[in-house]
Amino acid sequence: TWDGVRNFRARNNLAAMQVGEQAFFYHSNIGKEIVGIVTITVAAFPDPSDPDGKWGSVKVKPVRMLARPVTLAAIK
Repeated sequence: TWDGVRNFRARNNLAAMQVGEQAFFYHSNIGKEIVGIVTITVAAFPDPSDPDGKWGSVKVKPVRMLARPVTLAAIK
């Protein structure tokens, strides 16, 4: 489960994800880098770690790790 997202733009992106789509797996705290690719296996549902019900999550399955992480600085 990809949960714990507390950013409004990311929340909206999670809500738009559909089963079968692929996404980058990004470390947003330590490293700030894309480290892999995942497939969405369950579309958006309420985040079980959010007692207020304002945030969502999705379930993912790993596809592959990147040979070399792509940093936020490189993306910009």
